[in-house]
Amino acid sequence: MRINYKNWTPLQWIKNGKIERILCCDRSDVNFLSDHDWILDCAAKAFSYNVEIFSGGVHVVKESFYEAVVDSEERLFNVFSEHVQAGSVRRISIVFIYRKVITFFCHEIPEGGNDLYGSKTTLLMFRQDGSPCLFFVEDRDILPEGTLLWVTGLYVPYKTENRDNESKKVLLGIFRTILGIDMFKRFANVETIYVDAKKKVVNHREKVLNETDVPIILLDSTWFRNIIRNEGFGVRGHFRMQPKKINGENTHELIYIAPFEKHGYNRRAGKDIHQNESAQP
Repeated sequence: MRINYKNWTPLQWIKNGKIERILCCDRSDVNFLSDHDWILDCAAKAFSYNVEIFSGGVHVVKESFYEAVVDSEERLFNVFSEHVQAGSVRRISIVFIYRKVITFFCHEIPEGGNDLYGSKTTLLMFRQDGSPCLFFVEDRDILPEGTLLWVTGLYVPYKTENRDNESKKVLLGIFRTILGIDMFKRFANVETIYVDAKKKVVNHREKVLNETDVPIILLDSTWFRNIIRNEGFGVRGHFRMQPKKINGENTHELIYIAPFEKHGYNRRAGKDIHQNESAQP
């Protein structure tokens, strides 16, 4: 895998601190945005406002990791809600690549807030060449007038007359997936592959060449996939918040309970997020 500014134009924006050029591939988007310059201006302002946060590193979400998040999305979303209520999560920020889309996300939860839609949220999604997929900005420092939500028709096929409703549905689904990824990173013992700027890393699965000026972090989850070889009653893998103490303080860790069967044998993957003795036949 090679990641550079040529094959990922938006990464150049992180280096330069601003969006320099936005491409519009769909004619309807070009026509719409040409009459609504403020949308592109707002997206550019939101990017620059959060660029210091975005420069911390870019996560590459592998297919198995994404599938694991989606498969446990409801539980992970509940974990997020619980920690917002408890006040232990105040800000979530991540830049990640999945397939051919890069997502820039920053969500700050106000003190005492418990709503998914906080007072400071920026979500910007682009394709590799810099053409936009989705903009969502709800931050009075960036857009005093209110909220921006724009979704390209190429990214989400919609009927023009139902554009707003379809866009909101898509936005909620994306939020839940992003929060799931963050819950993995924040609470689970996730194995990552870290590739510093201008460096190359080779592991047993692939070679990663990072030619940019920002760190690249690969997120994979094949280590907790198990193979069950016989018939019988199978119990699916699932996630649980496990109480634990760190430096004398009570906290929680997101653990993975591996699939098991009531009868038969269960061959574990090379590495598990958690080896849980209680999950035995």
